Amino acid sequence: MNDAYTTYLDAGSPSQLSRRQVETIKQADGGAPSWSEVVKIAGGRFARDYEIRENDVFLVTLAKL
Repeated sequence: MNDAYTTYLDAGSPSQLSRRQVETIKQADGGAPSWSEVVKIAGGRFARDYEIRENDVFLVTLAKL
């Protein structure tokens, strides 16, 4: 999910987080990619549609192998 604020709200918005709550948030929302894929490109062209919601961020890296 990578949305620490929503996880905090789901925990009841405590005024002070416990160490356990901090670890839970870090594990759930540590910034790791939600998914990744490797695609072989034929013909020198890349085309892909991505479903993007509000506040989504995508990093697309194209590398010649």
